[in-house]
Amino acid sequence: MGAVVYALVDVDAMYVAGERLLQPQLRGRPVVVLGNNDGCVVARSVEAKRLGIPQGERWSRLRRDPRYSAAVPRSAHYALYGDLASRIESVVEEYSPDATPYSIDESYLTLPAARATELAHRMREQIATWIGVPVSIGIGSTRTLAHLATRQAKRTGGGIHNLAEADAEQRLLLDSTPVEEVWGIASRLADRLAGHGVSTAGSLSEMDPGRARRIHSVVLEKTVRELRGTSCWPLRPESVPRQQCRHTRQLGTPTCDPELLAAAAAGHAHQLARKLRRHQRRADRLTVQLTCGHTSLEVSQGLPRPTYSTPVLVDLAVRLARSLPRPGHSYHQLGLLAAPLRGVEQTTPLGEPARTVDERLSHALDEITTRYGTEAIGFATTGLRGRSPWQPRQEHLWPVSTTSRHLLPLVHG
Repeated sequence: MGAVVYALVDVDAMYVAGERLLQPQLRGRPVVVLGNNDGCVVARSVEAKRLGIPQGERWSRLRRDPRYSAAVPRSAHYALYGDLASRIESVVEEYSPDATPYSIDESYLTLPAARATELAHRMREQIATWIGVPVSIGIGSTRTLAHLATRQAKRTGGGIHNLAEADAEQRLLLDSTPVEEVWGIASRLADRLAGHGVSTAGSLSEMDPGRARRIHSVVLEKTVRELRGTSCWPLRPESVPRQQCRHTRQLGTPTCDPELLAAAAAGHAHQLARKLRRHQRRADRLTVQLTCGHTSLEVSQGLPRPTYSTPVLVDLAVRLARSLPRPGHSYHQLGLLAAPLRGVEQTTPLGEPARTVDERLSHALDEITTRYGTEAIGFATTGLRGRSPWQPRQEHLWPVSTTSRHLLPLVHG
């Protein structure tokens, strides 16, 4: 096998791209995507950035500012973005069997060095044609250099940038890149490095690796080596089984109503159980937490046997949530924590079967909701149709998606 290089496929403004895919009228307009409860800006289009809209700012403040009157808000549609990420990953895997998702909008892979640029152009065109979202692809001799190359591809607008082809260009880019733009260098570490005379990726690459370890950790040492062209980060690091699983959301309306909180707990438990099944883990104990201002209440209870059963977890979450509220307090956030966790291959000391009837029912629920949409079937406790008061506000949610046949866009001849 010939020499290989690393490539990073990064969707350009993933959330905005997802909204524009199903709403072509948004192309060229300043779009902002709002996070939980339509609270803060979590994603911006290039046009929104040009308006000066800050990331993380509350929409309630921005919408009253005449400078941002042209901005188009959209409520985050995480199911849509997740579906698009899966489709993109299926294309990326055609080009490399070791393709590995890093986040919802990023995937690393290896490519033959001699054909890397050619394959990157083909992959980018295929994703644009088959899925309809733009991506940038950076190529380098290590994952850290591929990350820098992707930033350069976005900055220049070319879509593809190969740092592995020209050493002189790589040196220029390292010397002009602020150290905080290096993969894994947070602002606090960047400030610390500045005290040691390191302000660019180039000066970091010249640091003695042993000194980097003494200043911070082995992680910084590996970053220095990666900037020098020595690969230290495998594409698929050894995974550590999850020891806990959490599902926390803001409530659409602050409340002290035990029944409303119970309904929210049921909805959260439904999602938590899906996460557990996806990660092949069973919960030993369940904790329910309510937050009111800066204070919180919580209660937990062990399960009769480790499980990822939706009915079992919903039943326990409802009972615990009803026991928590105190009169006179309005709670704005509810969270569930499953911990500790066990692997699905483990059984009880008596050798009970790996799946209970409830767990088989839970898998059947997954199959139905995957095929017919999340509202096809559920628990009456949460409400099957429409938005309940406990559900996060999504006033700017576009009613079209790729995740349910009932929400697919219609084409009229």
